This record gives sequence, C-alpha cells and structure tokens, in this order.
Amino acid sequence: MPITSFDYDIRQTIPQLSLVLRLSTCQYQYRESKTASIAQDIALLAQEIERGERIVESLKQSRLNALLHMKMGEALLAPIAKLPRELLEEIFQHYCRDEYEELPLIGEHPADKLSSVCTLWRDIAQSSPMLWSYVHLPGFSLLGSATSANNPDDHTLPAYAATAKETLARCLALSKDASLHIIFSCNMRSDLKGINVDLLHQMLVHSRRWSSADITLDSLDAVSRAFSRVLSESSPFPCLQQLHLQIGDLYAPHNEFQMSRLSSLPSLRQFSVTCYDISQHSSPSCKSLIGSGITSLDVFDEIHDNDLIFLNQFDRLRHLYLPNYQGARLGSALCEAAVHSSSIRHLVLRAKIHLHTTVTLTLFSQLCLPNLHSLEISQFGLSPDGV
Repeated sequence: MPITSFDYDIRQTIPQLSLVLRLSTCQYQYRESKTASIAQDIALLAQEIERGERIVESLKQSRLNALLHMKMGEALLAPIAKLPRELLEEIFQHYCRDEYEELPLIGEHPADKLSSVCTLWRDIAQSSPMLWSYVHLPGFSLLGSATSANNPDDHTLPAYAATAKETLARCLALSKDASLHIIFSCNMRSDLKGINVDLLHQMLVHSRRWSSADITLDSLDAVSRAFSRVLSESSPFPCLQQLHLQIGDLYAPHNEFQMSRLSSLPSLRQFSVTCYDISQHSSPSCKSLIGSGITSLDVFDEIHDNDLIFLNQFDRLRHLYLPNYQGARLGSALCEAAVHSSSIRHLVLRAKIHLHTTVTLTLFSQLCLPNLHSLEISQFGLSPDGV
C-alpha cells in the first residue's frame, strides 16, 4: 500500500476526543473498529519505513562500492603503477633500509607494510630477499614500550618472545642468501638474559651472511660465549664489512673471553666502538675486549690527558670522539708517553667546564697526530667563559 494512502491529522482527532464525555454502544463499537484499523495502518507504515531503510542502506553500500572501484581505477592510473618491477624493487629496498632503524621487529617488518598495499607489491616484497635482509631486534630492553605499541592488551614476556622469534625466523627465511644488516640491543637482566641470547644465537646461525652489524651489549658474559663459537670457526663472518659495538667497559680481566679476533676479520672495513668506561686500562690484569683494530672510538667516560695513553694500543684508529674531556688533572704532570703517535684523522673534544674553572689543553704540548685531517673542540657545562 503506498504511503500516500494514509492521511491522519492529529489536530482533527484531539478536539473530537475532548468533546466525547460518554460513548453509546454504537459509538463504542465504531471507535473500537476505527482504532483497530489505525493499528493495522501503523503496522503497514512500519513495514514501509523498514523497506525504505533497507533501500537507503543498499544505496549507501552501492555508493561505497562505486567509490572503491573509482579509487582502484585511479590507483591503476597513478604514475607509480607505470614503473617497471625492477625500479619498484629498488625503491622498496631504500625504504626498508631507512625504516629498519626506526621500526624494530615486533611482529612486523617494513616489507610487511609494503605487502599490504596491493597484490603486485606483495608479490614483489615476497620475491625480493634484499627487502627482508634488514633486521632490527631491540632485545627486551624496550619490552614495555615495544609491546604496548603493537598490542596494548599483551605485555607478557613469553608472548613477546614468541612473536620476536617467529618474525625473525620469517625474515631470515625470506632473505634467503642475501647479505644481512643487523641491529641488536641485548639486555642481560636476569629475567631477559636467556631470551636475548636465544635471539642472538638465531641470528648467529646466519653469521656467514652478516654484512653490517650494530650491537649493544650491557654484559659480555653469555654473549661472549655465543660469539666465541662463531669466532672459533676457520673463517668467521666472511662478509662482515661494518661493525659497531656499544659496550660498558673497554677492558676486562684476562679470564674473560676476548673478542679481539673481530679486528682481523677479512672483509671488515669499519670497526667502531662506543664505550662508557676505560678506567681499568692501566691495570696489568686487564686488556682490551676488542683488540687493537678498531677504526672509530667514542668514550663517554671522563677523560684526562694522561688517560689518553691507552690510544697507543690502537694503530688503526681514525676517528676519536671524547664528549667528556676533562683536560689535565690538577697537580699532575702530563705523561711523556701520552699519545706520542697515532693514526687518528678526526678528533672531536667536548671539554666539560664547571663554574669558575678552566680546562687547560696541555695535551697539545706533546700531541703528535701526523694524519690528523680535522679537529673540533667545543665545551659544555656551567662556565660562561670559553675554553
């Protein structure tokens, strides 16, 4: 029944009801019949409204489908769709290389984002080993922030460990024989030690494919044993060209495992180290953990002129960064052996100056750096005066 067949005016009904004080039998039956008829009309109106709502929803869905098809058509006409597959793969490789430093493997790799765009991109990502060769694992030092960013309802250590291992295994498999680029921060807290060592072992299985590695270690106990098995091989890390280690102590007792063989790796071109403590360098029972072949060294410990005698051990050191330089110790003469000669090409000193104090650069009275190409000296602290 068309909606226009119903014509009720409430303004006419209310005055009629107000004038009725008492109904006769005939009037009562008439009103009862009329009320029943109105009820049927209401039911029919409800059905018409429901049918109209379904028509509106169907039209809305048709509009959404049309918009989707229009956007898909526009995407096919986009300039990037005209690029050859080889060029897309190269673009994707640049993206994954830039993103993996900022996007740790916690259930997702940068290539996974590319795979979600379209079938073509997913096919390129799945068949391009180089995209999956960039691996960034934060270990478990960032457990709380890492898990909450991806799954706010799951902060459990076992769940995180399972996800990290699964994602790492998938990346190692999809990368096939491609050279690996590793970033790994290893926290050796008691409740995290076993899991992080497992992740490190999982990557060291593919050590022959390592091309670059940036590894942060807060303890060399279990980690050194993991590396010792690889370094004991006849040709360890044959493709490793760049290595950066961030460690706590540069020196350790003789009975600790020494990673000095890292300095003599056949393909190694850049070996940089960031450390926080060199205080044991003068102890006869300690020696450098990483040998003499490092090419770049950042020392965040307080450094005085006489402390720099340790530099004589590193005959390949080209870059030295001392962000906490203290100058000469009060009442202490400069040792004649301090940095008599060096291969250093770039030297950066940040002198720490306290209020009403000065830093005396007595180091330069005996400094011999024949290969020095650049020198930067700056200050930080509370003193308004210059160095």
